[in-house]
Amino acid sequence: MQANLKRTAPAIALTLAILLGVALGLGRDVAYAADGDLDFMITTDFAGGLDEARAVAVQPDGKVVAVGSTQLGGPDTSDFALARYNSDSSLDTAFGNGGRVTTDFFGGDDVAHDVAVQPDGKIVAAGAAHWPGSNSSEFAVARYNPDGSPDVTFGNSGRVTLTIQGSIQNAAYSIALQPDGRIVLAGHTLSGFGDPRFGLARLN
Repeated sequence: MQANLKRTAPAIALTLAILLGVALGLGRDVAYAADGDLDFMITTDFAGGLDEARAVAVQPDGKVVAVGSTQLGGPDTSDFALARYNSDSSLDTAFGNGGRVTTDFFGGDDVAHDVAVQPDGKIVAAGAAHWPGSNSSEFAVARYNPDGSPDVTFGNSGRVTLTIQGSIQNAAYSIALQPDGRIVLAGHTLSGFGDPRFGLARLN
């Protein structure tokens, strides 16, 4: 029996070495992507017009939410645009309309600059909403349920707009969620012909 063990020991060692080599990617035909290699690259069209993505957020389940704007009509008629993707980069068809959501504020030019996902799965997008035919704009925030529908418990049917201290041009570029659920917005505000100023606001 001892002789059998001695004869099989080299075979066992060789088998373990082969398995370890495969596990570590040392086999001749095994290759793994390196840091910085391209994982996926996709494009998404909303309505055949100008579409721009400005920011992304990753949900705990690995799904990716991208926000920006889509031009649905003529010039200065863009809306907030959101798209959600599964971890394999396919559109999440359970979100909005085939994976896409658009939101209009005043009928003018709207753009989302940033996005955040709340712990309850609701999605908050922030940017700017322009009045039609005007340079005047306001901080614009929209909140969505996890399925992409407007969260009607938030602001006016899911939307909030803000003018900071009587300024004529306002735009939110960044959003942060506090542990207590409050929403902090940062961007710029412009009054008259002066230089833009830091603009910050916080929502309950």
